[in-house]
Amino acid sequence: MWLHHADNPASLASDDVYSLLRDRKGRMWVGTFGGGLDLALPDGKGGYIFRHFFNDSYGQKRIRMLVEDRNGWIWAATSDGVFIFRPERLLADEQAYYHYNRQNGNLRSNEIRHLLQDRNGNLWIAEAGAGFSICKPGDDYARLRFSHYGVSDGLVNDMIQAFAEDSKGNIWITTEYGVSCFDVSSKTFLNYFLSMQMLQNVYNETSALALPDGRILMGSNDGVTVVDPSRVNTDRRIPSVTFTDLRLNGVSAGSSGTERLFEKSLPYTSSVQLDYSQHSFTVYFSTLDYSAIVPPRFTYQLQGYDKGWSVPSVLPWGTYKNLPPGTYKLHVKACNSFGQWGDDYTTLEIVIVPPFWRTGGHLSFICSC
Repeated sequence: MWLHHADNPASLASDDVYSLLRDRKGRMWVGTFGGGLDLALPDGKGGYIFRHFFNDSYGQKRIRMLVEDRNGWIWAATSDGVFIFRPERLLADEQAYYHYNRQNGNLRSNEIRHLLQDRNGNLWIAEAGAGFSICKPGDDYARLRFSHYGVSDGLVNDMIQAFAEDSKGNIWITTEYGVSCFDVSSKTFLNYFLSMQMLQNVYNETSALALPDGRILMGSNDGVTVVDPSRVNTDRRIPSVTFTDLRLNGVSAGSSGTERLFEKSLPYTSSVQLDYSQHSFTVYFSTLDYSAIVPPRFTYQLQGYDKGWSVPSVLPWGTYKNLPPGTYKLHVKACNSFGQWGDDYTTLEIVIVPPFWRTGGHLSFICSC
């Protein structure tokens, strides 16, 4: 066993070893979490001594993963972004590497939790709290380009833990809450919560594996989740939205025992008229699809009041307060599990009647003397 010894500079840099990589020339590289990068060199006595690299900063020393790409360059995932080097050059010069991180504008986060090289040679980079980036290495490693994806693109969660590539070349992405499958051809996401137990939807760092039979294994905080991509539902239909309730001061406007504002139930009502004193309300809506694995996201806009669509959210309601009298149209739409939005939306007309003293009319008084 090889351990770190403070009085021996040729010992292992740290006992926290996160990654081991045997490169194409048989050299053994050791990524430690706190001691940087080591190269194991035979000592001629059946053991090893260790040469140390990447010790200039705290973040650089924290290495989570090592990957050798098709061109023989090694990528190191650290807490200060990604370091990329050609082994022969690094051995000749300990500063002979390229560094990509948030500060130099190439990545969105410095905390890199996982790396994956796919069948096409692309490198997938998990950026904690910021989604992921994809890079296709070329001949010039000094000017690599990165494409970024995050929650705003349809990813289920920005805290990515691991990648796995399925038999079709799609990438399965585990996060701190939920799983995404990235369709590489359409560049869209299908999102999943694969268990009713919360902890089984919370996944661990670097804990994902594609088996030879096509199944994907994902390590969670409560066991292992096994997915067969060939049996997963990939329905791309855009869900329609139905208005389900209108509440004034927390009371449903269509409930019995109160003053009903519409004769039919709200799903069958196209227009609602409110008194001027009823200018604050909450409208509820739903896709009525209770079999969905992922809760739908909604966006809405009150035409005549809002300047644009609301930020997409899983909350199935919209609230407005102190609206002036007028005629408004509430538009609502939902996205599918791929994060795709349709052009169609559901509309409810809401009329707030002005008080009588603002209608231009007058009161007539009859006096009998």
